[in-house]
Amino acid sequence: MLQRNYSPSFSGATIAAGGALKALIPPSLSMILYCVVARTYIFDVFIAAIIPALITILANIIAIALVVRWNAGIAPTSARVSSKEKLIAVRRAAPAVLLIGIIFAGLYSGIFTVSEAASVAAVVSFVFALMRRTITRENFASGLRDTALIAGMIYFVLIGSSIFTYFISLAKIPEQLIIFLSGVDLPPMGIIVLMLGAYLVLGAVFDELAAMIVTLPFVLPVIVHFGYDPVWWAIINVIIVELGLVIPPIGLVILIIHAMRPDISLQNLYKSITPFVMADIAVLALLTAYPPLALWLPALLHG
Repeated sequence: MLQRNYSPSFSGATIAAGGALKALIPPSLSMILYCVVARTYIFDVFIAAIIPALITILANIIAIALVVRWNAGIAPTSARVSSKEKLIAVRRAAPAVLLIGIIFAGLYSGIFTVSEAASVAAVVSFVFALMRRTITRENFASGLRDTALIAGMIYFVLIGSSIFTYFISLAKIPEQLIIFLSGVDLPPMGIIVLMLGAYLVLGAVFDELAAMIVTLPFVLPVIVHFGYDPVWWAIINVIIVELGLVIPPIGLVILIIHAMRPDISLQNLYKSITPFVMADIAVLALLTAYPPLALWLPALLHG
């Protein structure tokens, strides 16, 4: 992008927005952790994420189009790419596209489960690495070590969440919270909006994924009490996680972009990410006001 004279901050913000979007694309770690903690069927959440993900992608594309139309200098038109160059690019991307196709085809056809999909993806990726001769003894050992560290971290999070949930239930905090909120002079949608506002504030100062897991044991009973579907709340939570990755003052993905390119100031990155944040908030408002957008496909699947 920089070689094509795109604005550095706009380029970084676009990559950050795309990186945050992965939370909404199955198979997503955020969705899996939500389903484990909430004891919700993972496949239903994956299916429910399809339409919100497409809407979010469309909203981001519209944000890019509006920004470029407002200031064409940040993304000048490049020369046309030849058919030969396009063919070479497609050939290079083929293994990644094939890997994604295998995972999605296997998941949504029911050939294998989420856990089996992860195993298949690992094996296919390993085969591609062998074919390209990019794997060495050093990076193979490093990959195993990093995988063990991530898996250990996830298990510690889940173990801590289970213990926390047990004591929360023992103290009857969800029941007390429901009684309190039932006495508040607000409609259920008003309470949902207040919760979303609280999550956005938490996401500005805490890791949003950790905040979701910690708050889920007493927030989810409230959601269910007011008649909302846990699958719908999973999608809402994942969008909140996505927003937490780019909203200042933390914005983990923004910090990663800045670490990779220190010459692009954080201030400019945060300024350039604003249209994408607004697009995500618009999608969040749409899904909050109209839950069937997230629940239509699972309902169709179950007949």
